Amino acid sequence: MEIISQEEMEWPSTRVPQGGLFHPPKVNYNPDTRDYLKGLINESKLSIIQREKDRSEKTKKKTANLKSASESQLSPREPPLIRPGSSKRRTQDTIINSGAYIREKFVPKFPKVDRDKAKKHLQDLMAYGKDIQPPPPPKIIAKSTRNRIENRFDQLEREIKERKEFLQEMKELGEGPRYEQIIEQQIQAKLREMNSLKLEVWVSTENDLIYQEASKVNANIHWRSNETATDTASSLYATKEFLEKHRQIDFVALIQCTSPFLKVRYLQESVAQLNLKVYECVFSVTRSFKLRWIKFGYHFLPSFDIKNRPRRQDLNEEYIENGMFYFASRNLIEKGYFQNNR
Repeated sequence: MEIISQEEMEWPSTRVPQGGLFHPPKVNYNPDTRDYLKGLINESKLSIIQREKDRSEKTKKKTANLKSASESQLSPREPPLIRPGSSKRRTQDTIINSGAYIREKFVPKFPKVDRDKAKKHLQDLMAYGKDIQPPPPPKIIAKSTRNRIENRFDQLEREIKERKEFLQEMKELGEGPRYEQIIEQQIQAKLREMNSLKLEVWVSTENDLIYQEASKVNANIHWRSNETATDTASSLYATKEFLEKHRQIDFVALIQCTSPFLKVRYLQESVAQLNLKVYECVFSVTRSFKLRWIKFGYHFLPSFDIKNRPRRQDLNEEYIENGMFYFASRNLIEKGYFQNNR
């Protein structure tokens, strides 16, 4: 009988490894795979509690690292909130010390946007397709202060005050009797000149109520005649009548008291101009730069070239009477004028 060994026999199955179910072949692993398998085997030997503990420690380390990184980027680390040890009623100081009233500081994530600039940027893009630089502000030229002409009445008042102060200083130095008589004579001369320059206010009327109101303030009253009290009578005619009855008056001022732009300074400057004895009349005007149209029948024609329209500042200055006040001398009014060419 011929005996055949197991090694010489041809294994009939391709699915079951040689040796059968109870004799599997040994597998050779590389060192990395072997170490990994040993680690898995050791972990499988740990209890469930130990595995949960290791997992929680790893999670805490990761969250701590992420939290420290985020706090360092956004805001400084906040102090820990002190919680009470019991649920009993607490005092106000205890609550304040615990930090319950401290509000969290708001830190915006995005920079603040200037809405006006954003609107302007959008408007320029929609209208022009690009940002338009605003025009530079106009240069403000400081107006030179105009030298005001000192009124003669104010000048005399200032000179009297200076002489009184000088006399007082001389009296304190013991030299009063030496200068007292001279200074008093100069002061009396200045006072006489002031009386001659004193302005008189006259109310010209034909109405009884106006007469009564003017009498209450001790104003001088001129009773107008029936001829000059009509609507057709001119101001020049009424002024002539006034000067004929009051020969002591050399200059007349007609003032429109209801004018909203009338100032005392304008009247003082006008009186100062007349005191120079160079002009016989002073009146108020308004400076104007206007493009005018002239009427011919039913048509209007421009006084300038429409195709080459001039700028207002390039036009010649015009001076228009505004009727605020008129100053004129007796000599000029008696000739039949309120104004002359000077």
